[in-house]
Amino acid sequence: GLSLVRGIAAAYRFQAKGLPALPSAFMAEALGPVAAFAREHALGMPAEERRAVLDESLVLVAQRYAQLVSELAQTTLRTESSMKRLQPRRHAGAAAEGGVETGAPSDSDKIFAQLRLDAASFRAQVAALLPEERWPRALADALQLVDLATVQTADA
Repeated sequence: GLSLVRGIAAAYRFQAKGLPALPSAFMAEALGPVAAFAREHALGMPAEERRAVLDESLVLVAQRYAQLVSELAQTTLRTESSMKRLQPRRHAGAAAEGGVETGAPSDSDKIFAQLRLDAASFRAQVAALLPEERWPRALADALQLVDLATVQTADA
């Protein structure tokens, strides 16, 4: 499930991988249980009840996803900051992470790129279940938190 968000850092930290181009594999089913409910179990429910359950389910999952993404983003920025402080004596052509050459994407760049790809996938899955104009405020707020968390700041 979404707890696999925590593993994104390990996939890029000190690895010789390039920038990601696709969402993480686990994102394909990020809303699988909610989608299954909407597809199979909600059909016999009154429309108002079905909408309330779908809304609440999406809000809860989006809030959990926002929490996981925010935690990973904060951890990534703290790690990058610590590594920059601890590695100033490395040879001048090395970046703060992994010893890659200056100008190459850092591990943090790769982690944040993956988070942005995953966030776009998550948002698309939410929109497929519930059009954006019908999103409850709490859902829109949670997705905004995800978007904000995936913006990498240079000051960290």
